[in-house]
Order: sequence, then C-alpha cells, then structure tokens
Amino acid sequence: MIKMSQEELGEKLGVSFQQIQKYEKGVYRVSAALMVSVAQILNVDIGYFLTGHRRSGAALRLKRQL
Repeated sequence: MIKMSQEELGEKLGVSFQQIQKYEKGVYRVSAALMVSVAQILNVDIGYFLTGHRRSGAALRLKRQL
C-alpha cells in the first residue's frame, strides 16, 4: 500500500530482507517491540496489525503525508 520494499523495511529495522520475509511468512514470531517499530516506520497505528482491518478497513489509519 505504501510502496516500501522488504529490503527498505529491513534496512530501517536493522535486519536483512530475508528476515523480513520470514516474519511475513510466520517462520519467525514478531515481538510487540518489533511490531511497534514496524508501525512507526510504516506510519500506521499499532491497531492496524491487531484488528480485522482487512475485513472492515476501519482500523487503518495512515498518517503518512505525501
């Protein structure tokens, strides 16, 4: 949605893009602290990851100013 690559996200988190892929596939668990960091980087509410936003769209709150 925001056109950020896994490589770019990994760089911002200080991890490899392979690790990002493993988080995405569920191979690695995402800690609450990491989830907060990802939310800050993506500029979304932490609730974006915790609610049924894909079904309702109501939890999505992009703050990004383009």
